[in-house]
This record gives sequence, structure tokens and C-alpha cells, in this order.
Amino acid sequence: MKKNYLGIIVPAIVVVAALAVLIWPGKLIKKSIDAYSASKQESTSASESLSERSEPDLKEEKATESAKPSTVAPKPSAINSPPKTTPGVIPMPVTTPKKTWESQASPKPTPVPTPVQTPAPTPAPTPAPTPAPTPAPTPVPTPAPTPIPTPEPTPVSTPENAPAPEATPEEIPNANPDSVDPPAPVINEESPIVSPEETHEPEAVPSAAPETPANTEEPEPSAPNSPAPPPNLEVSGSIKIPYSKFKIGLYYYDKESEIRNPTLEYANLANVKGRGSGFNFGYYDAGRNFVNLGSTPYEAITMSVDKNVTTDYSFIGCFHIKLGSTYESFQQAQNESAKYPDGFPAYYSGKFYVLVGNYKSRAEATEAIKTRGISGEAYSASDRCIVVSGTKDGKILFEFDCGDKLNLAIEPILEGQKPLTWFKYFSYYGGFEYSRRSGDKITVVNVVDLEDYICGVLPYEMSNSWPAEALKAQAVCARTYAANHFNAYLNYGFDVSNDVYSQVYRGTNLASPYSDAQVDETRGIYITSDGKLISSMYHSSSGGGTENSENVMISEVPYLRGKTDPYEHKSDNINRFSEWEKSFSDEDFRAVLKRAGTELGKIASITPTYSDSGNVIALLITDVNNKTATFEKNKCYNFSCGYLRLNSVRYEVNISEDGTIKFSGRGWGHSIGMSQFGAYAMAKYFDFTYDQIISFYYDGVNLARGTNE
Repeated sequence: MKKNYLGIIVPAIVVVAALAVLIWPGKLIKKSIDAYSASKQESTSASESLSERSEPDLKEEKATESAKPSTVAPKPSAINSPPKTTPGVIPMPVTTPKKTWESQASPKPTPVPTPVQTPAPTPAPTPAPTPAPTPAPTPVPTPAPTPIPTPEPTPVSTPENAPAPEATPEEIPNANPDSVDPPAPVINEESPIVSPEETHEPEAVPSAAPETPANTEEPEPSAPNSPAPPPNLEVSGSIKIPYSKFKIGLYYYDKESEIRNPTLEYANLANVKGRGSGFNFGYYDAGRNFVNLGSTPYEAITMSVDKNVTTDYSFIGCFHIKLGSTYESFQQAQNESAKYPDGFPAYYSGKFYVLVGNYKSRAEATEAIKTRGISGEAYSASDRCIVVSGTKDGKILFEFDCGDKLNLAIEPILEGQKPLTWFKYFSYYGGFEYSRRSGDKITVVNVVDLEDYICGVLPYEMSNSWPAEALKAQAVCARTYAANHFNAYLNYGFDVSNDVYSQVYRGTNLASPYSDAQVDETRGIYITSDGKLISSMYHSSSGGGTENSENVMISEVPYLRGKTDPYEHKSDNINRFSEWEKSFSDEDFRAVLKRAGTELGKIASITPTYSDSGNVIALLITDVNNKTATFEKNKCYNFSCGYLRLNSVRYEVNISEDGTIKFSGRGWGHSIGMSQFGAYAMAKYFDFTYDQIISFYYDGVNLARGTNE
């Protein structure tokens, strides 16, 4: 009997246990599925919420652009970062930047002011392009240094099959005769030079209210031997500024480059939601005034070359049927073109026409004339023609061809407030100009009020959470640099580029009410010397002393004098380049020397010559056979920051017993003009005003009010 019970009970227990094993994980799976569904719902909801404020879903904009100024250096810590980009005044060209900083997230037109703690390096400030919920304050990037472009002569020993230097001054000349920009630094493709300011990293989402970096240090008490405060500068007198509108080359380079944006076969534009309702077509006259020809209610349009082009959503053929009549106005041509489902107005050399259809070849267009019974001719415009079409439906809206006399201009339409436009995931004020300079691809130029341009430069050249007086000093320097470069790239159709060859500019993405306020408080103020605008060069960090211009570039400029900086060290706690080291084996160092055109044996000694302010202005290199190589002044800068890729010319050098050559230095950049970290320290710890900061870094200068009169 006992056995019988056991025979029933034991199997029952086994069955129950098996059921439990099956049911329990099933509940877990259900719970996981429920959790996944909930998170999916939240994700979808968040995604929909984001899409309401993000750029339209345009393929071209989604493709993240690669390379531009980027970084080959390890990612810096957020708090110890160097200033962002450098005024293009003296950018050092980079040859292998990454492409991470133009994120795919669609940025908000106007990020909320963000209190970030301390600047982080990278030419772009860290307040993210698309401010979203603002996470806890993140240390924001600090202004990037602006190492002077290392001169770019092709190294003597470059192999014949090595790529040519990426960009030389001859390729893109600066047409401004008053500019004192130094020559671009040497770029050797085998050992790419990456200047600190060109270190672009993903931007952090900005916080909510500007605040200075956390720092427990108190300002140093004033001591008997403390330097006298720099003098204040009053704004007095006026200086003539030729235009109120400024032209910035966004996509303009005809060759491959890791820094410069290339010309395009087509370019999309889209109104920012709520900040635009269609576009006007026209051109800019000699005074940079917009001349309106016509308009479209389309809120997403594409400008393409008049070739057979496949855009994101459609194909645009370059042959059309041109009707025989001309028209007095865009509206008349528009009314006539409306009689055809694929008709559109065109403006050719001062006259309006009507065209119909778009075909791949003249033969196709000729055949269409017969089959459609249209009286007209098969026609394709010149190699300067630009076609405007709807981005998603491909409908041609307008054609513009005035040869090389006038360029197509597009401005957003909005009544009552300042419109914003998306282009390549960045939002911009102002209008856009399109040209085919060589008859090939399109150059894209942003045409914007000068003050709006400065609002777009400031948070990329200095962290937008830094002290107000430092930001004001930067704004005045950036404005002066811009006004000193009107028509600097005349052959390219703009004043400055948007990269480190000029001043980094990305529209409104990182601008905030706080940073905009500093621009507004210095509106129209420029730095002058002897009644002329100065070349207001600036850099990230001098490491303790700025330098005379002739020791870094060729020109001796009276207001760019080197001096010991007693203030910058107070910002060392947020400056990751306050100290740095770089070492070379004897073999590697001699390989660099060879690329610079000099061959030596095993290195016996390296003897620096220092300027009065403590920077290296000459190097005497001797090998064990007493053969020597000498680099002086700008050649010393070029060798140090170009070939050796050191962060600055403020360093000491030691050779160890095993032949290792170690450079120990401070600072980041070319050390000419204003130090951005110095400006930070002067504003935060010494309570100096922006005009005192300017008077300290630029000798014998004045402030003047700009006028277009």
C-alpha cells in the first residue's frame, strides 16, 4: 500500500514542479514583454515629441558630415578642456580629423541658455546643438585655441607619390591686403598636423542657466607687487563698415579636404517649424540688398545644378521645353506655367520665361514637344544655371541663370519675426546664395546680418557659459576680425569660411539668450589702431606669456606684442593644456626632421632660445657629428607646432640617456593676441571688464563704433 501511495505522490510532485518551472519563466517573459512595450511606447512618444521640433526628414541632412575640423587626439575630459576653435585668423590645418561633431540629432534653433560648468575644448562649445531636456550641468568646452596655420610648404623629402598638401594659401588666397594672417602651417600628409583648435568632439547638451565652472579657488589677494590693472577703454569715434550683411562660405571647396566643406550637386533648405512659411527667390545686388523676383509656399526646397541629377527623393533632368514668349514678371510667368502640370517660371539674364517638363536629353525633350503638342524648343540652360525644386515631390519651381553676373539668392518668408532655416542640420538666420563658380558644383553661402554672424561664432569660439566679460571680449574680437575680412575670399563669393581657416560658425545651434546678450551689449563695437581695424588674433592658452607677431608669423605688428601673462594661471583648473608633454624616440625625431628638409645623425642636443615672455623662438639642433640644424622665428613655430605637432611654443626640451627626446610645455595655440583662458581668468577671478581684457592683450588700441554711413 505504502508503495502504491509513493507511486502516485512522487510523479505528482514531479508534474507540479515541471509546471512551476514552465509557468514562472513565462511570467518573467510576459513581464519583460510588458516592460519592453512600455518603453517602446515611451520611446515612440519621445521620438514624436522630438520630431515636432526637429529638422524635416530629409536624406541629405541625415547624412552626417564627416571630417571637418575634428580630432585625432584622445577625447579630453569635460572639465579640463581647452577652448574651442580658434578665430580662423590663424588656424592650423588638420589633415585627419574625424567626423563626429556634426551629430544627426536635429538641433533646436535656439538652445536654452545653459549653465555649463567649465569649458571643454573643441571648436564647438559643448552645449549641444539640440538642447533637449537639460541634464545636470556639464562642464562645457572651453574656447579652442587658434594655432596659427602652420605654414604649408611641401616638405622637401615628401615622396613623389605622396598626396599634395591639402590647402595652400595659393589655392584659396586671402584677398584682404590689410590682413596679417600668417601663412598656413606645413602640412605633411604622412604625418598629418592637427591643431588643437581643430579638435571637435560631440557637444554636450547644455544646462539651464549660465554659470561659471566649479572652482573652489578664491581670487588671489592683491599684493604689493601685483600688476597694475589694465586700463579701461572708452568707446569713442566711429569707423566705416562697408556692409551690414556678411557672407560666410558654408560649402565651397572644390577638392577633397578634411576641414573644408565641399561644393555640392544639390543642397536642401527647410523652414524651421514656426519660424518660416516658404521662400523668396531673387539675388543680392552690389550693396548686398536682396532683390525679390518671386516666391514659393514650399517649406522644403532643393537647389541643384542644371544637370541630370538624382536628389534625395527625385530625379531632375536638365532638358526642358521652353515656350517662345518672355514675361514682365515672375507672377505672369507663374500664371502661364500653371497651364501645364510640370510647367515652371525661369529667370534668364534679366528676363522671365516659362519652361515645361524635365528630360534626360535633347532628343527626349524634342519628342515630348511632338507628343504633347507644345509649341516650344528643347532647351537646357548654361553651366551656371541652378534649379529650384520641391525636396520631396521633385517638382521644379524655378530656374535661375544669369551667367557669372548674378547668383541665385533664397530668403525664408516670415512676417513679424526673424525666420530660421535648416541647412545640413544647422539652423541659420538670413538668406543663402548659390553659385557655380566653375560651372560645376554649387557653392553655398550664408548671407546674414553681421551681428547675427557674431552670435553664431561666439559659442563655437568660447564656451557659452563663461563669464560675461570674457564672452564680450571674445565677441568684440570676433566682430573686428570679421569686419577686417570683407571680401577676403572675393573669388569664392564670400568674406570668410565657416571653419578654422576663418572663425568657426554653425548658425544658431549653440547660441543661447545668455551668449546672445553679450553680443548685444557690445553691438557695433570694434577694436582699432591708428584709425583702422586691427587683425584681432586670439588663441586658446598662452601658458603664461603671449608672443610678438614676428616670432610666429612674418609680419611685425605694433599692437601684437608679446608679454608675460600674470592672470591665465588662475584658469589652470579647467585648462587641460595648462601642462603637457610629448616624447619622441631619436629615430622618430630624426624622421620628422627629414620631412622638414633636414637630415641629421643621432641627436646630441637641442638648444632653445627664449623670448622675453618665455616662448621658444629658435631651436639649434646638433647631432653627435656636430652637424646642426637651426629653426628661427616663424620657421621655429612651423617646425614646433607644424611638424612636431606640439601644442604651443612654450616648452622645455630634455634628452634622456636612452635618447628619448621629451618636450614639456604649457598652453595651446599660436600665442598671439588674446588668450581665451586668460580672458576667462581676468573676468572670473580679477573682475576685469571686457575693455580691460582687450587693452591688456592688444597694445595701444582703441574701441570705436561701427557705422555703415
